[in-house]
Amino acid sequence: MGTLRPGAEIIYESPDGGDTVFGRYRDNNERFLVGYSIKKQQQRAEEEDVELWHNIRRAASNNEELKNLLERVKILYYLSKKDGQE
Repeated sequence: MGTLRPGAEIIYESPDGGDTVFGRYRDNNERFLVGYSIKKQQQRAEEEDVELWHNIRRAASNNEELKNLLERVKILYYLSKKDGQE
């Protein structure tokens, strides 16, 4: 983002109805990220989680210990579902 310019006018824009907010200086078209709504933050965290689990499963194909641990996680998950837990 760089440094903020004291006294410079910033224009705020949101291409997605407020979930993501960008700012830009009036004399410049280059945007910088200002922030996300709570909803967007949660969505990004879920997407990162999906990618993480994908990478873990892929790594388990070459790592026997990781593969065994994932099998244990699956068993625990299925047992907890059997007991009526979500």
